[in-house]
Amino acid sequence: MHKITISDAEFIRFQSFLKSSSDISLAENKKYLIINRLKPVLHTTGLDSLCDIISLVEATPTGDLASKVIDAMTTNCNPPIPNRC
Repeated sequence: MHKITISDAEFIRFQSFLKSSSDISLAENKKYLIINRLKPVLHTTGLDSLCDIISLVEATPTGDLASKVIDAMTTNCNPPIPNRC
């Protein structure tokens, strides 16, 4: 898998989505958090980039992918091994 990155513009778009969908505000130094929390979502959906995720959740903010993204961002445990929390 290629290195996952998020541009400043993508971060702002994601910040806006997350705030409007879950009332969570992310500080500008939290790019790493988005990348780490959404890696499994990228893997399971087969999408190529965070930009793809952002575009899809903006288009369908109440869809299944948006729910997965919000779940990934709001969990305190994102274990690599199932049932480890």
